[in-house]
Amino acid sequence: GSGKTAANNFSASVVQARGLANAVKIYGGGKNFGAVTSDGKAYMWGDNSMSQIGTSDISMEDEMAGYASIPYEVARVSGVSELS
Repeated sequence: GSGKTAANNFSASVVQARGLANAVKIYGGGKNFGAVTSDGKAYMWGDNSMSQIGTSDISMEDEMAGYASIPYEVARVSGVSELS
């Protein structure tokens, strides 16, 4: 969620996910990551090669790379308390 898209450009330490505030839960697994915010919104980032992020509001650069490099709000959901 740092905005960097290179496959080998990962941090071994915790970094702030760019544009994500008020996260109360963070999820990760495989190539995708998610967060739930205190106001019940869901955000996803990571592999998006098959549109699994759940949003159409993705930058052209990320869309072409097939990887959401920053958190994007999941469209048409609210009141989220858990992700799986």
